[in-house]
Amino acid sequence: MIYRAICFSFRIGLFNTYLLETDIAKYRRKKIYVWQKKRATLSLDHQKDLFRFLNLYYIEGQNLYYMIQVYVKTLTGPKKRLFRKILMLMRHGVSFVDIITNSKMCNSELNMILSLSDKVGNYGQLFNSAYELSSNKISDRHQLTSKLSYPIMLLVMVSSLLVFISLVLIPQFRGFYVSYNIDLPLLIRALEWPYLLAYAAILSVIIVTIGIFGKTVNQNLLLHIPVVSKGIKLRFQNLLFKIISYAIMYRIPINLLIDKVLENEKSMIHKFYLSTISILIKQGKQLSEILDIPIIEKKYQNVLVFAQGQDKQQMIMSKMIIENKEDQEAYYQIIVNITGFLAMIFAGLLVFLIGYLMMSPLQNMSNIL
Repeated sequence: MIYRAICFSFRIGLFNTYLLETDIAKYRRKKIYVWQKKRATLSLDHQKDLFRFLNLYYIEGQNLYYMIQVYVKTLTGPKKRLFRKILMLMRHGVSFVDIITNSKMCNSELNMILSLSDKVGNYGQLFNSAYELSSNKISDRHQLTSKLSYPIMLLVMVSSLLVFISLVLIPQFRGFYVSYNIDLPLLIRALEWPYLLAYAAILSVIIVTIGIFGKTVNQNLLLHIPVVSKGIKLRFQNLLFKIISYAIMYRIPINLLIDKVLENEKSMIHKFYLSTISILIKQGKQLSEILDIPIIEKKYQNVLVFAQGQDKQQMIMSKMIIENKEDQEAYYQIIVNITGFLAMIFAGLLVFLIGYLMMSPLQNMSNIL
C-alpha cells in the first residue's frame, strides 16, 4: 500500500513537472502567462507590501530573482505558493515584470508603470513609482471608507429597524387587534417578514441584472446625470493625468501607455475615451488638444497651452493631479452628506408612518368599546 502511494505521488510529481514545462513552452511561444486563467490577483495591501520591499532593498543591477527569493521567505499560505510558481518561471528565463503584467495580478495603473521597464531600463525608479501609486490607492480607500462609515451605520440602523418591526412589532400588534376583529392597515401588512424577503430578492435580481447587462447600455448617458457625471469625470481625469505625467516623466509616447492601460481596463467609458485620445495622438494632435473632450472639465482643457518644455509640463500635470484629488475628496464628502441626510429623513418618516398606521386602528377599537 505504501509502495503504491509512493509510486502515485511520484507520477503526480512527474505530471506536474510536465505541465510546468508545457506551460513555459506555451508562454515562450504565445507570450501568455500560465496562471492567467486562475486570476491570481494581488490585493492592494499585498501590492503595496511587495513594491515597498522591492523599493527599499532593490539596488540597480542586482539579481531580481534573488530579491524575490528573499521576499518569498516572508510570505505564508497561498501567496507563498503563488510566488514560488513565479520563481519557477523566472528560473526558466521569464522576466518578473512580464509575469506581473501579463498575469494581471495588479491593477491597470501598476501594470502600466511596470510595462515601462523595456523603455526606461531602471527597475528601482519603477518600483518606487509603483510603491507610491499603491500607497496612494490604499490611503484613498481608507479615506473613502472612513467617510462612508456614517451613512453605512444609518443604513444598517434603518434595516435593523425594519427587521425589528417585521419580526416583533407587527406580530404583537396583529395578535392584539385580532382579538377585537380589527385588521392592520395594508401598508403595515406589506412590511411583514415574507414581503421583506420578497422585496430583498427583487432588489437583488435588479442589481444583478444591471451588473450583467449594464455594459450593453450606452454608458455615455451617465455623463448627462449631474451627480453621477461628476464622479465619472473625476475618476477618468485621475487616470488620464497619471498616464500623461508618467509619459512626460519617462519621455514615452502617451499612446503606448494608453494601450497598456486598455489591456486591463474594465470601465467601458474609460475604454471609449482612452481609445479616442489614442486616435487623436496618432493623428498628430498636441497634448493640450487631446484634453478637449467632454469628459474633461473645462478648467483643465487649455491649462497646458501655457506650458513650454518638459519640466513645466511635468510640474503642471503634478498640480493637476493634486487638484483633481482634492476635488475627488470634496465630491465624496458631498455624497456622504447627502446619503446620511436622506437616510435620517427616511428613518424618521418610517418610524412616524409605522407609528401612525399602527395606532390608527385604536379609533375603530374605541367605537367598538
